[in-house]
Amino acid sequence: MTLEQKITSKQVREMLGGISDMSLWRFLHDKNLNFPKPTYIKRRRFWSAQELNEWFDKQPRYYQGN
Repeated sequence: MTLEQKITSKQVREMLGGISDMSLWRFLHDKNLNFPKPTYIKRRRFWSAQELNEWFDKQPRYYQGN
């Protein structure tokens, strides 16, 4: 049996560029973004690392030339 890695809301916000909790709330409630839903454990939110990585892989990449 393999345990799935869970990521806290603080870690998710840092992964998204240091956004606020309100911005994370907006990500969760924007149906167009299809952002992964968290699992709640004693009122704390945790995300599946696998689901987040899949979501990030689907996001468009922007060219940042020199």
